[in-house]
Amino acid sequence: MCSAPAKVLGWHQLLKGRSYVCSSGLQETVTADKATFVDQGVVRDGNLITCKSLGHCFEFGAAIARALGCDLAATKTQHEHIYCDPEKLSFLQ
Repeated sequence: MCSAPAKVLGWHQLLKGRSYVCSSGLQETVTADKATFVDQGVVRDGNLITCKSLGHCFEFGAAIARALGCDLAATKTQHEHIYCDPEKLSFLQ
């Protein structure tokens, strides 16, 4: 999340051949061969899930839950309470 994909995963060459997202501008510091920066809130590439910023933390959590096979419908009520805008809940589908 945030700077970790670039500062931790990139530094340890764990992004090689993977798609990822990180905080704006930090993708310039990633030296992994064939790593692909994708400008989205959350990016999943196989078992790697990265998040652009804390503003996408609920979407990040939903991506992790989905990867683990969880039923996201069970969390929809809580997300509606927090977001108050059903259009912002598209990541739950």
